[in-house]
Amino acid sequence: MNPHINSSVSTSASSTPPSKHHLGDTVPVKKAAPARRPLHVFVVEDEAFMRERVIEKIAASRAKIVEYADSAAAAIAKLRELPCDVIILDLELKQGTGFQVLREVRGNGNSRPWIIVFTNFSDAHFRKQTIALGADFFVDKAQGLDRLGEIIDGLPLPNGGEST
Repeated sequence: MNPHINSSVSTSASSTPPSKHHLGDTVPVKKAAPARRPLHVFVVEDEAFMRERVIEKIAASRAKIVEYADSAAAAIAKLRELPCDVIILDLELKQGTGFQVLREVRGNGNSRPWIIVFTNFSDAHFRKQTIALGADFFVDKAQGLDRLGEIIDGLPLPNGGEST
C-alpha cells in the first residue's frame, strides 16, 4: 500500500441502532484519493536519440516533460528559472557532467526535486558517489529504460506538497 495515498475508511459506529435519519452512518465510506497532478520532469541528456527514448518511455506515466538540456551549464541555468519535480540526469554530458548538476541542485537549498541518475556508468563507485551527492535513484541505461515510468508513477510530490 502506498503510504502517500489516503485510503482510510471512515465509519461512524454507535452503540444505538441507527435512526431513520442516520441510515448511512454505519456504512463504511471509502474516501477517494485526491487527484494527483503530473510530475514536472526535466531531462538532462546529451544524446538526442536517448533523450527521445526517455521521453517516449515516460509518456505513459504521470510525467510532464517541462524542459531538457544537453550540457551541465544549460541544465543549471534552466533549473534556476524553471521549477520541476523530477530530474532525469545523465552523468556524461557534451559539456560538463551530471555530477556538477547534482551538486548545484542539492546545494541551492531552494527545492528538493527527485533526482534519477540515468547512466551507462553503472558500477558501484558511480552509484555510491551519486547517492552521496543526493541522488534518489540510480538507473543503468542498459537495463533500466523501462523502469523510468514506473519510478515516476510511484513518486509523491517533492517537499511533501503541491509545487508548480
